[in-house]
Amino acid sequence: MKKTTKQKGFIKIFQKGGNKNGHAIIEEAARFMGLELMSSRMLNGLQIRIELRARKAANAGHCSVKCNGSDATKKFTIELSRDDHTATQLEVLAHEMIHVQQIATGRLQKRLWKSDKQLHVRWEGKELGLHKNIPYKTMPWEIEAYAGQKALKTKYIDKDLSSSFVKSILAGIK
Repeated sequence: MKKTTKQKGFIKIFQKGGNKNGHAIIEEAARFMGLELMSSRMLNGLQIRIELRARKAANAGHCSVKCNGSDATKKFTIELSRDDHTATQLEVLAHEMIHVQQIATGRLQKRLWKSDKQLHVRWEGKELGLHKNIPYKTMPWEIEAYAGQKALKTKYIDKDLSSSFVKSILAGIK
C-alpha cells in the first residue's frame, strides 16, 4: 500500500468521460479565486473537490457541503458541467468559489433542524427561515455570487492572458 502524506488544504478535480483538457486551468483558477476571496491560511484549511459532470439539471454548477450549522465547514464539493466551454466553466467556478468563501467564513450557514427536519438558513448572523421558502432571486448569497462572478473570472483570465495555453483554451472569450 502506498503511503501518502496528509496534505493541508487541497483542490482535486474528478471527471468521468468528456474532454479533460481544461483540468489544469480549472484547478489553477480555483486556487487563484480562493486566494482572492480568502486568506491563504483559511484556504489551506479547506478541501475542495471539483466534479466535472454531464449536466443533469438546468443549473450550470453547484456547491454542496454538509449542513453543520455554525460549526466550521472544511469540505466542499463543486459541480461544474463538463461539456461547457472552459470560459463558462470559469465563470460558474467563480460563482461557486464565492459560495465556498461565504460558507467557510460563516456568513452563510445552512442547518438541518432536528425539531422539524428541514433546512434552515442564516445569513450574516440573521435567521432567514426555511431555505425552500426563500425565492432564489432574493437569496442574498446568490445575489452576491452573481454580482461577483464575472469580475473574479476576468481577474483570473487577465492574470494569465500571457499564457498561450490559456489563450488557446479560452479562444478569446471573456
